[in-house]
Amino acid sequence: MRPRVEGNDIEDNMNIYWDLSEKDRANLTREDIEQYIDTELMRLGVLKVKPLVLDPVPTFPQPAQRYFRVRCGHYFLDVAFDRQEEAQAFIALNPKRVDMSHLGHESHNFAIDMSDEEIEIVSVSMFDRETFTMARDDLRQADAVKASNNKKQHEYDEAIKKQKQVLSGLWNNWSECKSKCNRLRRVLETFADYQRIATDPVVAARFLAKAFSRGEIAETVEWFGVTIDVPPDAFSYTRDAPQVRAEENDTPF
Repeated sequence: MRPRVEGNDIEDNMNIYWDLSEKDRANLTREDIEQYIDTELMRLGVLKVKPLVLDPVPTFPQPAQRYFRVRCGHYFLDVAFDRQEEAQAFIALNPKRVDMSHLGHESHNFAIDMSDEEIEIVSVSMFDRETFTMARDDLRQADAVKASNNKKQHEYDEAIKKQKQVLSGLWNNWSECKSKCNRLRRVLETFADYQRIATDPVVAARFLAKAFSRGEIAETVEWFGVTIDVPPDAFSYTRDAPQVRAEENDTPF
């Protein structure tokens, strides 16, 4: 049944997924479903998400100068050295790391003995002042493009999320139709096996009634347009038959 949409009286000439029978939906491939996406989005008033196009990030000089920095715990000290030996000599001076704490509206600095923390010398690439000044405009432009691309990516992800939400009913229904088809095909294939074993379609149908319910067999007949003549009494001792509970004093004799 087609989901109710306002103004659906103008949809008669449109190629709509919901107008297909369950059997026809089950026979669709994923590629076939795609042809119904545009119509479904239009019916639901949701714009189709266009492909994401990001702007190329301008190239800019990369920092090539090697420096040695001192890391104390999770913090880098605001100093750098040209040589590793210089950084080692600095550590040997047993400097104190300055930390800050905010108490109310006041901030207070205090010194921390670095010998109590893990100290590491790390080699890093950085600009020197002159190179950074020359590359400043290129870096600013690259940052602006990156920020713009991040915004486009976020908007695209949100739009895709919304599109998936409104199309979830269609995709879920398609999956259900395919599952139903597979379930009923099993009934049909089982009947074919039973006919091969029993060599008599009536006997095969009797045994089919032991494995599947009356409703499942009826659905299979309607779905595949086949004939399965199950004798009326074949369901007498199947799960379709009424269940009678034996009383405590009942005996089989």
